[in-house]
Amino acid sequence: LFSSHPRRIGKKRRAMTARSPTTTAAAARSKSFDLEDPSPSSPTKPRRFSRQPSRLALALLCVLTVVLTLLRSVPRESSPQLKQTRQIRTRPFNKSVAYDHLIVVAGHAVTMAESLEKVAEEDAAWYLLEYQRRRDLPGEFVAHVKRGVEIAAKDPRSLLLFSGGQTRGDAGPRSEAQSYFFVAEHFDWFDRPEVASRAGTEEFARDSFENLLFSICRFQELTTRYPLRQITVVSFDFKRFRFEALHAPALRYPSTHFRYEPMNPFTTNPQSRFDLQAAAKGEATTVAPFKADPYGCSKDVLLEKRRARDPFNRSPPYGPNCPHMRDLLHYCGPNLFNASLPWYHHHPTTTTTT
Repeated sequence: LFSSHPRRIGKKRRAMTARSPTTTAAAARSKSFDLEDPSPSSPTKPRRFSRQPSRLALALLCVLTVVLTLLRSVPRESSPQLKQTRQIRTRPFNKSVAYDHLIVVAGHAVTMAESLEKVAEEDAAWYLLEYQRRRDLPGEFVAHVKRGVEIAAKDPRSLLLFSGGQTRGDAGPRSEAQSYFFVAEHFDWFDRPEVASRAGTEEFARDSFENLLFSICRFQELTTRYPLRQITVVSFDFKRFRFEALHAPALRYPSTHFRYEPMNPFTTNPQSRFDLQAAAKGEATTVAPFKADPYGCSKDVLLEKRRARDPFNRSPPYGPNCPHMRDLLHYCGPNLFNASLPWYHHHPTTTTTT
């Protein structure tokens, strides 16, 4: 049969071999992209398996990215106690309590580190001027915060305020008050979480006089009352004279109701490198102009210091919010302010006078 049609068979073979190269290549390409072809000879199998490692790597990368994002969103200080204090702090401020004791922790620096793990040991955790470096000040700052918390824990009618503005332009808009507040939070309020609901910040003070004056106004903003029973100030022991003999009398606050809590760097750390002699010398230089200008508003040296410590041109808001002290807030003169003040009527026989 096959030998009887040799020409027809030859034509068929020639027709098959005469197919164009384009047609053959197209057929090959269509088969190579056939991902459903299970045949062993199919060129799609190695291509499909070669893609799987890259897909697996991409999936792992996506999972890793999500995990890292979640980890970064969780605060590093995530102890159960800190979570409890944050829950306490988010409750509405209880204005029904008759708060009458103001505790002021005067700020001296701002924190710079993203993590506060070394805030009590390393200078790099704080924005420090050259004369403040290598003096073991980080531990002393933390000690001031801790002492304020301890005092507040003993008095449920007290309000703890960390006071200090955005004083360093190079540090950015970070306030001393917020820095101290975050230090307290970092240390879980030193095992006294109940203080968190009675703690706040005063973020406009530029010197020690404003630490006291503005904190009284901030107390009134938060409680709608004035601290008539007591004011306690926590700061360095060598600043005691300026607060007790100059600032409190300038506000005509009763000396019998004013308490100063002196902090000695060598009590905090007996091996401290703090230069007490240099600090005392600097304090004498600061106190002298306050003696002639108790409100820090006329002497160039005090005015210039306030300008330098207000690099972001912030305006204290206490005038409208502290109506009973409005005249005092705007007073300037060498003589003591002698108009009516809330504590003057509350303690008429014990008000400080000079």
